[in-house]
Amino acid sequence: MTQVSLFVRWINQIKEKCTSEWLTDAQQEVYRKVLGLWKHERYMCVYGATGCGKSFIARLLHKENGFYYTNDLKEVPTGTPKVVLDGVEYNRLMLMERTKLGINTLLILCRKRPRDVMPSMELVLTERDVRQFIHRLRENNIITEFRASIEGQLDLNRILCEEAMKRGEEYVSSQSGSDT
Repeated sequence: MTQVSLFVRWINQIKEKCTSEWLTDAQQEVYRKVLGLWKHERYMCVYGATGCGKSFIARLLHKENGFYYTNDLKEVPTGTPKVVLDGVEYNRLMLMERTKLGINTLLILCRKRPRDVMPSMELVLTERDVRQFIHRLRENNIITEFRASIEGQLDLNRILCEEAMKRGEEYVSSQSGSDT
């Protein structure tokens, strides 16, 4: 039997159980803006620090709203109407590729705001957002008691990593590459 790390198990449980009800206030605001804009915009960007929930929002857009989720535009079937491109740094070639593939709307997730003019939303978490995230973990019996300190921490991925390390996992940091 393969042993799965605690961190990976938590991430998988979050992915399995999450709905848009899980979103924190800041994430909910960005999520609503994306849903409001996608019918009118050909491309847009959500940017923010690691661990703020960009990928989490992207997976919910896929799960609940039919967006195609990918890390590589070359994987997207021609004519796919709504695409979320995650974990890349923006470049203008993406816009040409979008047109070539017949994608109606391309949502790009990245850490820095693009220099090109496009609808862009920054995702910035507050301590309230972190408390909301912790509450979701507790009410869904994913992590009911925290051993690590979350004081001042705004990176949701880091919170999970530190909690797993506090429970004895030493190799977690190499597994935590994407946003929660």
